[in-house]
Amino acid sequence: MKAAYVFWHRPRPDADPATYADALARFHEALLAEPPRGLLASWSVRLGSPPWADGGEGWLEDWYLLSGLGALGALERAAVDARRRGTHDAAAGGTGEGAAGLYGLAGGEAIPAGGVTTAAWLAKPDGEPYESFIPALRDAAGPVAAVWQRRLTLGPTPEFAVLGAAVQALPWPLRAADAEIVVPPAGPATVPGPALRDAVPADAAALSELAVRSKGHWGYDAGFLERARPELTVTPEDVERLVLRVAMQDGTPLGFSAVDVQSTPAELLALWVEPFAIGTGVGRALLRDALETAAAHGTGGLLLESDPNAEAFYLRHGARRLGERRSTTTKRLLPLLWLPA
Repeated sequence: MKAAYVFWHRPRPDADPATYADALARFHEALLAEPPRGLLASWSVRLGSPPWADGGEGWLEDWYLLSGLGALGALERAAVDARRRGTHDAAAGGTGEGAAGLYGLAGGEAIPAGGVTTAAWLAKPDGEPYESFIPALRDAAGPVAAVWQRRLTLGPTPEFAVLGAAVQALPWPLRAADAEIVVPPAGPATVPGPALRDAVPADAAALSELAVRSKGHWGYDAGFLERARPELTVTPEDVERLVLRVAMQDGTPLGFSAVDVQSTPAELLALWVEPFAIGTGVGRALLRDALETAAAHGTGGLLLESDPNAEAFYLRHGARRLGERRSTTTKRLLPLLWLPA
C-alpha cells in the first residue's frame, strides 16, 4: 500500500519566509536528484492555516509519497546523508515548529488528477464503522481524488485527507484548505510511464517469446537460449497462479513481471523487457509495481534470482545480495537478491 509522510512546519518568527521557502525547494530538489529507495514523489504547499484547530498561520505542508511504510527509514536516512545534509540543515535551521503524520492510500490515485492544492481533512463520525465509512468516503470523493487515512499519529493531525477537486461537496464536517504550490510534485511517480495491466491466459505464448528476446539481449547464443527456454516459458497456469503484470504501449507488450505471493517471502520470478525498451523506464515501472504487490500482500520485500547481467539494475534499486542459487535448467550459479518493499 502506498504511504505518505506528511510534515507541517512553519519558519521561526525571525526567518524570512521567502528565504525559508527557497531552502525548502532546494532540499526537495536534492532529495529527488537521487531518490532513496521507495520515494515516489514529493511536493510542498503553503497553507493559510493547518488542518487542526488553533494552529495559527504561516504553515507549509510537505508530502513525501512512499511505496509503503517500509520506505520511511530510507527516506529518514537519505534526508541527512552526506549528499543532502547541507540542504536539509539550511531548511531545518529556519524551522520554528512542526507536526507530522503517516498516512496510507485508501482510495484513488496517490497524486490525483484533480491536483494537490485543494484538500479536505475530516474524521470518521462517531459510531460509524470504518467498514462502511471508508467505502462511502471513496464514493463521495470520486475517481479523480485521493483518499488518505492516518496510520500513525505524530501530532494533532486529522484522520482522513481527500486531495483533489470538488472536495467541498463531501457530506461530512470538513476542514478544507486551498493551498499555494511551493514545490510542485516531482519524482519517479510523476514521470509518464507504460500502462500496466493484469495478464490473461491468452498472453502466455507471446510473453514467453518476449522473455526469450529479452534474455538474448545479453548476448547469449541460440543453444544457451534453448536450454534456458523452460524457465522463460509462461503458461496459462502461471497466469492464473501468479500476479503477472504486463507493461503496454500503444497496444504492444513492452515487458512483464511475475510475482509469487504464495511463497514466503514473496518472490519475483520474472521481469523481462523487450530489448528496444530496455533503459526507457519500463523495467523500473514493473519493479515498482511488483514491490507494491509484495507490500499489499503483507511481505517485507521480494526475493529474486537475477541474471548476472541484470544484477546491477536491482542493486541500483536497493537490492542486496544474499548469495547464489543454481538454475534448474542451465545449472549456472545465479545471484540471489533481496529487495525490500
